[in-house]
Amino acid sequence: MALTKTHNRMINEASILVGDFGAVGDGVTDDTSAIQAAISAASSLKYGLTFEAGKNYLVSATISFSNSGNTIPRWVDFNGCSLTAHASSFTGAYVVYVENPQGKVDTFFMKNVFIDCNGNGSINYGLYVKGSQDARYSSIQVVDAASHGFLIQGESGFGIYYNVFDTCKAGQTGKGNGGDGFRISGVSARYANANTFLNCASQYNAAGGFRVGISSGNVFVGCSSEENVADAGFVFGDSVTSVSIIGGFTENNTYSATDTSFRILSGAVVDNVRISGGRHNGTTNGDFTQDGIMYDSNSIGDVTVWNTDLKIRNLTLGGTGANIVSADATSLRFGDTLNPNVNDTYALGANGLRWSSVFCNDIDQNSTTGGTSSAGAGNQYITLTIDGATYKLLHDGTV
Repeated sequence: MALTKTHNRMINEASILVGDFGAVGDGVTDDTSAIQAAISAASSLKYGLTFEAGKNYLVSATISFSNSGNTIPRWVDFNGCSLTAHASSFTGAYVVYVENPQGKVDTFFMKNVFIDCNGNGSINYGLYVKGSQDARYSSIQVVDAASHGFLIQGESGFGIYYNVFDTCKAGQTGKGNGGDGFRISGVSARYANANTFLNCASQYNAAGGFRVGISSGNVFVGCSSEENVADAGFVFGDSVTSVSIIGGFTENNTYSATDTSFRILSGAVVDNVRISGGRHNGTTNGDFTQDGIMYDSNSIGDVTVWNTDLKIRNLTLGGTGANIVSADATSLRFGDTLNPNVNDTYALGANGLRWSSVFCNDIDQNSTTGGTSSAGAGNQYITLTIDGATYKLLHDGTV
């Protein structure tokens, strides 16, 4: 088929414009078919795909970038436009779908778009990335999805590895998503490993900020989670290992009527969460660094920590009866300042599981709770339950 002059111009620039295939971008015209035609052309020619800045493209079905469907261009630049789902007639469970871009292109990237799910109850996710490696997703915002803003997930046969999500945002005032802002997880043996989240934000969503499951080695740098109304800033599910949270902040994330920065699901096996710097209200008191796992309980169940020491610095324990259950751990270290609730008892370990040593440099309390006949008379202390026995931990660190 002969190419038009316009198409020849775009091919020379190694990019396809969606406008050349009839996409209008006026927020009224249904641009779905025109956009998919442009995607197919860019994919077959191995070129990029470009949208026009400042426009609002109305769509009535999922915009699909699929390896199996042979609709993966080299890259996608939405150029700061909006992609708005039709409020009533949209068909499909997500607005933008990216499936396994690796293998079709060298380094796939997608950037610069505002995805408005427009309150359509059939749209579960704004952006669904299903299996992806070595790709970059930048400056993407999702609002008003019925469930999660971003679903970032492995799939059978493909994990989701080594991707960068840069300055992406889920939710905004008045247009939060109906579930989590970001949900990151593997499927079965296909993990979500070694992905990096840079300066991402999750706000005003109806569940949590960042929910992480079946994964290892993910890093969050400068990420923020605030005003999420029904869960913590970060929520960790089962089979999560080696998470690093560096800088950023969490605040006003509500779980069970409590401002909770970090939560671990009941019964989950989670190992090696490292949190450094940042500002985390609700779970922590100021800056802290830890090697192992941090746990803030609000009667949500126990945490199992496998084969690691637990080292905590500048931690506020929240909730009466917080439990840290360890299998094969050797020591528990409270460094610098431990800020527990006054008169609370914290269960550290379970019957039959013994810590070889417990260390605490300082306890910061505003009252002297030692009874007149106790070993800590007139001193500050909390009560620890270790291997079924109860101990008073005094201000000088003595058990």
